[in-house]
Amino acid sequence: MKDSPKFTGRPMTADVPMIGYLEGEFGKDFLQAYNMSVEQGYDNNKNLKGVLQLENNVVKGSNLYASIVAADILRESGLQLARPVDMEAARKLHESNPALGIDTRGSYVDYGLVFRSAGNPNSYHAKQIEPQIKKALHVKEITDPVAILPGDLSLVNDANSPDSLGLTLRKGAKPLVVPALKNNANFNETDKNGMPLPDKNGSRTSYTMESGLSRLGLDRSLGLDSGWSGLAGSDSGGRVVAVKR
Repeated sequence: MKDSPKFTGRPMTADVPMIGYLEGEFGKDFLQAYNMSVEQGYDNNKNLKGVLQLENNVVKGSNLYASIVAADILRESGLQLARPVDMEAARKLHESNPALGIDTRGSYVDYGLVFRSAGNPNSYHAKQIEPQIKKALHVKEITDPVAILPGDLSLVNDANSPDSLGLTLRKGAKPLVVPALKNNANFNETDKNGMPLPDKNGSRTSYTMESGLSRLGLDRSLGLDSGWSGLAGSDSGGRVVAVKR
């Protein structure tokens, strides 16, 4: 996408000057690159093909696998997928000034994965990625939930996988140890990584699982959901959010 139309998002801060959905001509070119990648790199895998669609001039839909492919494509254009911390900053800015930031209320945004154990759900992927997490964190055992963002993941073809897709950590990946994801909790504020700071009086909710590997995302009501067992599910409420740094 080096010669494609430029990404035009909404203004943010000096550290993250622009954030937004994939829209207009940029969105069309992105989708063309995505579809080509799915066809040529992943044999039109059913968990990728057609997941992202251009509707009303905006790229809609999202699942864990598609978010990883999207991160790869955006990287080629000098962009990144929005991280949880970016989304939190954008949300707060938008609340203070609707001309700034972005509000995803009513839509959902994929944030990656949360590893709890090598069990179910998604035990195949959990067993594959567990030793990679240990190596990245330099630990022998994983005792707290670990979040992995899409930009730190690579997607590979794997005939033995239930979805015919495998997950690996990218070189230099930085998994996030997040004790707060051990239990369901209310929250309002988030930490430096955009993860919840539990607050019994909080108006937002963090949902989690006790085992296996689950999907992590910002839900339609601004809750943090690490209780999604289905990695491939998608609907038109999904959004890919890009940032320019």
